[in-house]
Amino acid sequence: MSGKEATGSAGDPDLRQGDLVLLCLGRQGEGIGLARDSKHRVVLLSQTCDLVQASKHYCLVAPIIDASPAEISAARKGKSPLSLFLDDSEGRGPWVADIGRALSVPKSRVMGAEVIARCVDSASSTQARRLGARIGRAFSRFPFPNEVFPVFSKLQGKLRDKAGTSGNLGQVIDLVEEIRVSADQWEMPGRRLHVHVIVSSDELIPAEDADPAWAWDRIQGWRTSDAPGGLAVDRICELILANQRGDLTSLMHLWHEFGQSMSSAFLQPSLDSEVVEIVVDVVNDLDFTHRDVARSESLDLETLSDTRTA
Repeated sequence: MSGKEATGSAGDPDLRQGDLVLLCLGRQGEGIGLARDSKHRVVLLSQTCDLVQASKHYCLVAPIIDASPAEISAARKGKSPLSLFLDDSEGRGPWVADIGRALSVPKSRVMGAEVIARCVDSASSTQARRLGARIGRAFSRFPFPNEVFPVFSKLQGKLRDKAGTSGNLGQVIDLVEEIRVSADQWEMPGRRLHVHVIVSSDELIPAEDADPAWAWDRIQGWRTSDAPGGLAVDRICELILANQRGDLTSLMHLWHEFGQSMSSAFLQPSLDSEVVEIVVDVVNDLDFTHRDVARSESLDLETLSDTRTA
């Protein structure tokens, strides 16, 4: 799927990361399966600062592929990290770039190329930061051991499928900023993992700020048939959504219930001799420190926050 293209100015000096340009790659193009004498659509992967600085003489580009609907969906949901999903504010996309076929070209050639689409409206915008993070993700993902992957595959699949949808789980996943994992060790069987579900401090207050006299019947929508520790994921999500603008202590308890229900439904059934224990905590973004970030790895679900507008 090529998307509808717009004609831009040639030789635009204000190049940005995420710009789509028409470029003849010459002999280099042959190495990645493109015709030598034809112009091809490529996306600029290099950082914007490197594109505009005269001291930088080369930049990194990746070809736009003729993606199928399934490939577009996989790229948008982050299922294929080397496939970069691209869109613009005018709705001319989507496009998919193959980072696996990225190559370096002289920047002087790019400066004379025709800009056909701009996927970032401002070089310092949140949109630009997200695009930069998606590009960086292709090169910086943590190599989780093969023996660990099966434990997370069900969770990753469920969250990617539901993110951005109107269902209870889909709406709650849109509130999750990131999921990170730490381990006592990664190299040997018998691993003990800690999953950190990070949400905004607007959604989750610290435990010390909770009302000590709180009771479960203060939860809006709570039923007499509901039992703490035994609710299904969808029911917990329904209650989180119903209590978002209500009692903060109730919301805190519901988020902790969400972590436990997610563990029971998607993680605990996959435990084996390779991963013998998983602890799930839901924590707010202020309590999750820089040290915690340094000691943990992203579960590679960064694109979830983008799907709500896709």
